[in-house]
Amino acid sequence: MHTSIQSGHCSALMRAGLNIECILDGKPALGRGELCPGNDNTFVVLQNILDEVLAVFPSKYIHMGGDECGTGTWEKCEVAKVDPKLSLGVQANLWGERMKSFPQVLYMTYPRACALAEVAWSPDGPRDYAGFFKRVQTQFKRLDAAGINYRQPTATDQPE
Repeated sequence: MHTSIQSGHCSALMRAGLNIECILDGKPALGRGELCPGNDNTFVVLQNILDEVLAVFPSKYIHMGGDECGTGTWEKCEVAKVDPKLSLGVQANLWGERMKSFPQVLYMTYPRACALAEVAWSPDGPRDYAGFFKRVQTQFKRLDAAGINYRQPTATDQPE
């Protein structure tokens, strides 16, 4: 049996006739597997799916995936390029399936989360690592006070 996994794992959803795919040259881009972020109906469909999933698997958190999904179609889509509301933001991945304890998760998260916040909240442009390294020292004090296990900077982390 031959199986084809599309980018974003949405090929079956795209072919369900829900009008949530991007439009290229006036036609639905069904083979790409990318949901259209410029189409409000996309969010209605996703909310309905999540409502059903959460009814069966109630949880405070749920992983929706999409981190491996390409966005090339969005740049050409007649709807998405008009409404680029989902193309902003930052993301940091942390795969916890190989972590054996919560302290290890914290160790892998910090100071990475501090760097992510720095990027997310700073204006676009060149980054100042030396300035960040100085500012993150305050966060280390806060992490220490909270008893959070984190990766301590080493000599190679020092700014030049």
